[in-house]
Amino acid sequence: MKGKIVAVGGVILAILFLLSSSARADREYTFPYEKEISAKGVEKIYIDNAAGEVRLKPALKKGMINIKAEKVIYEEDQRSADRVAEGIKIDVEKSGKTLRIETDYSRRGRRGRNFWERFLGNWSCSQRVEYRIFLPEDIDIEISTSSADVFGEELRNNLRLDGSSSDLSLENHRGTVSVEVSSGDLELVNVEGDLNLEGSSSEVYIDHFKGDVFVDNTSGDIEIYELEGDLVVDNSSGDLLLKESHGNLRVSTSSGDISVHKHRGAVNISSSSGDVEVGLTTVEGKKHCLETSSGDVRLYLPEDIDGWIEVETTSGEIHSRLPLELSSVSENRLRGRLGSGAAHMEIYTVSGDVGLYKR
Repeated sequence: MKGKIVAVGGVILAILFLLSSSARADREYTFPYEKEISAKGVEKIYIDNAAGEVRLKPALKKGMINIKAEKVIYEEDQRSADRVAEGIKIDVEKSGKTLRIETDYSRRGRRGRNFWERFLGNWSCSQRVEYRIFLPEDIDIEISTSSADVFGEELRNNLRLDGSSSDLSLENHRGTVSVEVSSGDLELVNVEGDLNLEGSSSEVYIDHFKGDVFVDNTSGDIEIYELEGDLVVDNSSGDLLLKESHGNLRVSTSSGDISVHKHRGAVNISSSSGDVEVGLTTVEGKKHCLETSSGDVRLYLPEDIDGWIEVETTSGEIHSRLPLELSSVSENRLRGRLGSGAAHMEIYTVSGDVGLYKR
């Protein structure tokens, strides 16, 4: 009996696969849309697009906002595609100092050619709107979406993105960036302005960033290659790589390795499970604290450092290649001074080794 149930289940899955494959065999039809609006009196642009993409670029004409869009439809013939396109409404309206660009996706245009298609509900895969919006500087941008990706180039605008599963990519951007997504990735290259990210499962890539960065993420790796500004990270699960930075650093993770290279500024790192590696170019009389429950800690310091170092581990070994002037030392504890002792460095581990090295 069990074998028959498995066989029937396999047949059903095969049928569903064939039906979905036939749906994917639809042809692509595009329907253009264009509109030009004066930017006079506009302080904010609100964009609502559930699926597709939004590309933002500097204004084509001084004092004007240009909206270029394409409705992209996948259907079996032109007539069916026309019907679906008619059901997608693009509404552009000024409301006070806000220009609203809203996309209304209607399922009525696509009824489904059979029971299975209607049952599978694949309308969102078969229709989307792709926007290209050209706007002047200093107009705030707010985007609301479910799964549309957002791209920005050469912008001088503050930007806020609220999405469920949306990627954000910005290049040569000047302005604050605020992002709240469930499972979208973030890529920022050559950006000047503060960043605030709240994500559930987001991968983050940042290169050449000037400004403070705040990341509150449930899971996802974070890679930052050049940062001038403070960094605050609260990440439940994921690795952090910070290649070169200048500013105060505060990181809290539950599970993930932390690797910091060529950092200048105060460091405060707390990790439940994961290795911690920190390389400082200078300590500048700051207080630094590295703490982990389960993981090794490696600290690399310049030769001319001035600071006190305190190390404590519950069940791990302590290795030092620094010319410390020791004030106290035991199997699980070490306290010593380098130079005048202007800075203060504390390292605590429960289960893990600690290594102190020259850069």
